[in-house]
Amino acid sequence: MATPDPLESPKYLTVWANQQIDDFERQIAGFLPTCRYSVVVEEDIETGENVVKARFANQVLPVHLQGLAFNIANTLRSALDQTMFVLLGTGKYIYFPFGDTEIDFRNAINGWCKGLPKEIISLLYTFKAYKGGNNLLWSLNKMSNSNKHATVCTIISGVSGIDYSHMRLYQGARFRPKWDHTKNEMELVRFISKEDGWYFQSYLNFTPLVSIDNIDFLRGKPSVAVFRQFVGMVERIIMTLERESRRIGIL
Repeated sequence: MATPDPLESPKYLTVWANQQIDDFERQIAGFLPTCRYSVVVEEDIETGENVVKARFANQVLPVHLQGLAFNIANTLRSALDQTMFVLLGTGKYIYFPFGDTEIDFRNAINGWCKGLPKEIISLLYTFKAYKGGNNLLWSLNKMSNSNKHATVCTIISGVSGIDYSHMRLYQGARFRPKWDHTKNEMELVRFISKEDGWYFQSYLNFTPLVSIDNIDFLRGKPSVAVFRQFVGMVERIIMTLERESRRIGIL
């Protein structure tokens, strides 16, 4: 009979997170076609240029998709906590250490991880689970600590593609796509002539994306790709801790 894997539960949680991401991706694919935007031309009074913008309606994801995004982050955070519980091996619950700063992170290790072998403690320091250390890992923790009844992380906050294939360039036109999350709009191009700007707008074609908007490090990045990165990172952490734990004989 095969020996049971002591880390079976946290490993399964990463599989379950991937299944949740698949579901999230399918539902997002159905939601994005409902997103609407209008194209406006506004004058920049400082430069005298006319600015073409795509302005999206302030569309928040449906609550069930917000909840699913929260669940993905929480599932992966739980996988890390369960791994720590198994490695401690005393039946006492223990948390994977995080911090907003390096000092907070070190204090978390000292406070949450008492009883672990020094080799595991040393390994935990290398994960740098704080802002400015491993920003992706820090972001996972911030997401999992979000209020699941609020807009967890997901609104329309960018575009993944702009089709310029039918555009005629005018002398002096400046293409400078730039997302403004405070206004939910994308600046596209600047013209001297307003008529040129209106000609431009009739040929726009956008592919909107869903992004994690309440965490600066993740803002503007496609949420599904970020979730996949979360899974890969958590899997690597579990594998690294398992390898060292077997080497020193606590598993």
